[in-house]
Amino acid sequence: MYCPKTPQAENRCQILLNAAETLIEEQGVISFKFSDIAKVANCSTGSVYKFFESKEDVLICLFLRSATSNCIPDFLDIHPELDDAERFLVPILMTYAVITKSPSFTALRSVSVNSKVWTLASCEKVQRFKVRANRFFDLIMEQAKSAQQSGMLNESDERLLLLSQLIYFQLYGQTTAYESRLINKLPMENKDRAQMDCILAIMSAFNWKVQLTPERYERVFKQVNQFISVGTKNKLTCQQCQKVNASLKNNLTK
Repeated sequence: MYCPKTPQAENRCQILLNAAETLIEEQGVISFKFSDIAKVANCSTGSVYKFFESKEDVLICLFLRSATSNCIPDFLDIHPELDDAERFLVPILMTYAVITKSPSFTALRSVSVNSKVWTLASCEKVQRFKVRANRFFDLIMEQAKSAQQSGMLNESDERLLLLSQLIYFQLYGQTTAYESRLINKLPMENKDRAQMDCILAIMSAFNWKVQLTPERYERVFKQVNQFISVGTKNKLTCQQCQKVNASLKNNLTK
C-alpha cells in the first residue's frame, strides 16, 4: 500500500489517521475496529481502503508520525550548548516527554513493535517501520559514540553497545511497567524520580569524565518538556514522514 503522493490525498490520509487516533484514545489499541475509522472520519469504507489495507497499516502509520526519533535531531540542533553527557540523555528524556504528552503512544508502540502485528502490514509500511525503529536505537548509539570521541566517555566500543542496550531495555520496560498500572510499588506520583534514578544508575556504571547529577538531568528534562509542550515538532505529515525515511535510507547506503 503506497503512501499518498498529492496534497489532497495526504490531507485525506491525515483525517483518517486522526480518526483512528481518536478511536484508540476512546477504546484502546486492541479494541478499536478498523471499520469504525470510516464512521468517525465521515467517509466510505472504500476511502479508507485506498490508504490502508488493514488495521496493522494504520497502527504502523500512527507510530511513524509520532515516533520519538522524529523530534530528537531538531532538539539537538537548537541546544548546541549541551555537553555530550547531556546530549546522551536526550533520546531518553524525549521518550518520557512524548509519552506524557500522548499517553496512548506507549500502548501504540507496544502493540506496533510486536512481530505478530507489524509483519501483517503492507510491505512499504513495514520497510518504513524498520528504518524508523532502528533509527531510535542508532540515535542512542550515536550520542554514546560522540561522547567517546570527545573524551567525555572513556569506554570501549563493546561497552558503548552495552550502555546503549541497557538504556534501550530500561526505556522499554520502564515505560511499559508504568503504563500497565499493575505494580502497586510503582506509584505514578514517584514516576519521574524513579525514572531518573534508574537512568543515572545505569550511566554511573560507565566511565564518564564527569558524572551526571540529578540537577543536570532535571535541567535537560525541563528543556525537553518545553520543546514538546510548545509543539516545536508536531506529528509528521505523510510528505514529511516520507522525507525522513528517504534521508535515513540514504545515510544507511553511504
